Amino acid sequence: MEKAIEQLHMLMNNVLADFSHINKRKIGVWVKEGEYLNSKVEISFEDNCIDYEMYIYLHKEEQEILTPHEMYIFLHEMSHIVILEKIKIEQGIKAAEMYLNEYKDDIKNLEKKAKKENWSDTKIQKEYENIKCEKQTDSLTKTLFERYVRIASV
Repeated sequence: MEKAIEQLHMLMNNVLADFSHINKRKIGVWVKEGEYLNSKVEISFEDNCIDYEMYIYLHKEEQEILTPHEMYIFLHEMSHIVILEKIKIEQGIKAAEMYLNEYKDDIKNLEKKAKKENWSDTKIQKEYENIKCEKQTDSLTKTLFERYVRIASV
């Protein structure tokens, strides 16, 4: 798993170098053993700052590298952080908190509607991609992926 963790660090350091507005000391990243790559970011607002706890669940042999899809998933989580930090700097901490709350509400509403109407996983994914906040994140993720995937694949 060592090689994959090196790649995650390389990806994260590239994002942090390109987006100097991010408070690097407020990001914690933990890599844990998992069956496949999955990730989540826990966010808390304290003292006019945003703290990020990123959990990466990964299963790799020692020298096995990340697949492009796994890099994309990681960059997607980093994109959330970049966007929230940009909003915080340009519009204030309350605007960042409102953005995150809107995103959470949109997801809850989508899940409620999907359950009520018994949507397929494909339909849920398609509707999820139409959430305003998710569109912004996906757009940035694609840009980051194009910029960094070759660097991290070496």
